[in-house]
Amino acid sequence: MTFIPFADWQSEVKTERFKRSATRAELAVMVPLRQRGFVFQYPIGKYVVDFCHPDKKIIIELDGDVHYTDAATQVKDARRDRYLTAQGYRTLRFTNETALRFKCDILKKVDK
Repeated sequence: MTFIPFADWQSEVKTERFKRSATRAELAVMVPLRQRGFVFQYPIGKYVVDFCHPDKKIIIELDGDVHYTDAATQVKDARRDRYLTAQGYRTLRFTNETALRFKCDILKKVDK
């Protein structure tokens, strides 16, 4: 039996839960991002990011309206971004609308 530290076990359980509840926006970009080496619902510490390219340390987050209108969510996002930056990751944030209507814009930024 393999021992999984509690924090890693929590991330694995959280990841499985999120994989079953992908948004329309995530589904819209999932295949092209996976073709570019991104992993869906990737755990980093206590967080699970939407998409991550582990080798390039690039994160893509697709955000709904609450991320732009709710102050508490913005504070949580800022704290999360600081942690991820401290781990050496670069986060690219896009709205769900961009993913649904202009996914080529996301792919262009990723391909740079």
